[in-house]
This record gives sequence, structure tokens and C-alpha cells, in this order.
Amino acid sequence: MHSIVVNTSRYGSVTTTNSNATSKLGKNLIKNILNQCTNKTSLLNHDRSTNLLDKLKILLTQTIPGYSTNRLLSLTNGHITNTSSHSFRLPFFLFGNSLLSNLIPSFNELPLIAIDKDHELSTTTKNLHLITAYSGYSKSYLNHNFNTNIKTTKIKFPNHNLNLGSNKKGVIGDDAWFIAKHKQVDVLGVADGVGGWHEFGIDPSKFSFNLMKTCKRLIEQGFDLVIDNKTPINLLEQSYKTLLESKNNKLLVGSSTACILLFHHDTNYLHTCNLGDSGFCIIRNNKIIHRSQEQQHYFNSPYQIAILPNSNNEFQDAPQEALIQNDDSLFNDSPESAISSSIQLNEGDFILVATDGLWDNLTESHLLVELSKIKKNCLIEELEKAANNLARKAIEMALDPDYISPFAKAAKKHGINIKGGKPDDITVLLARVSK
Repeated sequence: MHSIVVNTSRYGSVTTTNSNATSKLGKNLIKNILNQCTNKTSLLNHDRSTNLLDKLKILLTQTIPGYSTNRLLSLTNGHITNTSSHSFRLPFFLFGNSLLSNLIPSFNELPLIAIDKDHELSTTTKNLHLITAYSGYSKSYLNHNFNTNIKTTKIKFPNHNLNLGSNKKGVIGDDAWFIAKHKQVDVLGVADGVGGWHEFGIDPSKFSFNLMKTCKRLIEQGFDLVIDNKTPINLLEQSYKTLLESKNNKLLVGSSTACILLFHHDTNYLHTCNLGDSGFCIIRNNKIIHRSQEQQHYFNSPYQIAILPNSNNEFQDAPQEALIQNDDSLFNDSPESAISSSIQLNEGDFILVATDGLWDNLTESHLLVELSKIKKNCLIEELEKAANNLARKAIEMALDPDYISPFAKAAKKHGINIKGGKPDDITVLLARVSK
């Protein structure tokens, strides 16, 4: 049995089992070699009398572009010995790199392929990615279809089957969301525009939508190529800063919560940040293994980032500005206040991201019952159905006057005795980790 180890010295080293590799070059090199090996098993097994190193050398010559020479070494009992009287070298330009190895004279800086006879040759794990569906219902939809009387921006409904409550993609009532992909990352986000702005004739969705739209644009433009646990907060900060510096920020007065998740294909890590009472949970084998924490200044007053009216953004209504500045339900928290977390995901894990319209009305049992219906190798249509079923269930429970909802339970902890759910905008993003 054999395993392959690539060492590129000053460029870092990587093995087939090292998930914290320091060299992207070395990682790409071993990934390519192993992919070629697994695709050419007939070549490796064709002649049992031929030494494995010779087979590998033939394999590299035939399958890897630019192969000329390389040092092939055998590792036995911890000692490296040269297995050939010739010096073989593998150029660095396999994946478009222009670092020609013949310009690196030092022996220790040459890429080495070592064969460890005490370990099994293993294949590289395929990169995982997210398949994501969305659904939701707005307060306007509830007012239109269930005769509720929730304060909201008026929206004309083209038909009775419209669930999202807006003609603009990425907006559900005062909520906003985005899904973005760029190279090795998938990014999801939701933001809940604070409804208190309706009191001042301001559409809360303008701020939340532009915040999420800017996050999406930054990701698609290649924001922050170094991916780590701080990237979601950095993204939120940069998006907020962009809105503050916008020439049109007088049109963006408002505030919202924010929840951003970034899945890194190379490491299978999910990096997150959550500000306020939107949030997410991760489900594995029909159990919730991680759930975000909500942030409240006091009951039903979540953390939020804001653009408040002031002389800089030329807010035209001075009396309204004074009222807004004195409203103690509106806050302006720093993006750095968001709670961050990182967790490594497995194939088949589910990620549920939602605004408080879901969390205030559904228990964890509700979530797990619905997700348990999804087949193991589900298609996007199944995810869409599950996301929509969750949103519909949240509406059902929100309109039940006798239901002891999560919102009612939270209110009781603060000395407020109420029953029933909380009708609100509901935004749901449901993702599955897939190959």
C-alpha cells in the first residue's frame, strides 16, 4: 500500500490527509497527480512486475502537461533514498504557473514526490459546494391574503399566488437576501429591515436590499481573496462602508440586521457572522449541531447597522430627523459587533438561514420534521419545496392565536404575557452541502 506526499519546500508541503496545507501550489500538484492516478488504475495495475515508481513516472509523462523531469524518491522507515540514477524534475507551470523549476538550483527547493510504502494510496476528496433554494412571504402578502393589519409599505399584487410580496428579486417585504458564488466560495446572506422606519414614511427594504446587493457585488468581484473566519465580518463592514460613502446615501436612510455565511470549497469550512435576530442553524443527520446566537439591546430590539439622517446625507425633513434621532428603538451598531463562528461541514449537511419571521414562529422540532422529508441525494426542486414548506408553516403558526410560539416564550421571560405567533416578513434560504 502506498500514499503520495508532495514537498515543495519553501512553497510549503501537503499530504493527502493534511487539510491545513500551507502551499496552494503543492496542493494543486498532488490533487492533479492523484486524480490522474485514480483515472489510470489500469496503467498502475497493468504490469505487477514493474516498480510502482516507474509506473508513476510513466503516468506523469503521459498525462501531466509540461512534464519533463522530476526527482522520484522512496521513503522507507523514515529515510529517503533516490530510486533512480537519473535526476527527474517536474516544472512548476502545470497549472499556469510561470515559476520554472530550472531557475531554482537548490536541491531543497525542488518539488519532490515521495512514496511511503507503509500507507495506503488515497484519493483526494472532491470539493464540496452549496445547493441553495429560497422562499418567503411578506407582511404585505399576509395583509392581502389573511386580512392581517401589519404596518408595511404598500405593494400591488399582480396575482393571488405571489408569495414573495415584491417584484424585485432579493426583497421579501422589508427583508432582503442574496446568494453569490465566486471561484472557491459560496456566500449566503439575509437582512431584516427594521420596521420602525415605517413610522417615518421610510421604506425599510431600501437599506436592507442595498446592503445585501452590495455584499453580492463585492463577492462576485473577488472580494477578500484570503478566506478565513473574519471574511464575513469584513464583507459586512465593506458593504456598509460602501453605502455610507455612496452619493445617494440620503436615499438609503434605514437600518437592518444582517447574517452572512461563507462556505469555502477548499477547506469545507463555513465562516459566519450574525448581527441581530436573523440567524442560521446547521443540521446534520436530522440533528441541529450548531445555531447562531441572536443579539438584542432589549426585548424585540435587535442589534442593527444603520444610516441615520444627518447633515452629511442631506436628509430633507428636519422635524422628522429630530423624531428619528430621539427614537430609542433605532440603533446603529458596528458591524464588528456581529458574532462570528466557523464550523467544518460534511456532505449532506443542511444550512438554514432566515430572518426572525421564521425563528419567532417555528420551534426546532418544526424544522427537523420538514427537513427529515428530504431525500439523501436531493435535487434543487426538493430544496425549494422544503424551503417553501418551512415558510408556509411559519405563516400558519404566526396566525394561530393560541400557539405558544418561540416569540411568546421569549416575551414571557421579559415579563410580557402574550400568546400566538408573530406575523412578520419571512425569508428562508435552505442550502445542502453537496459534491
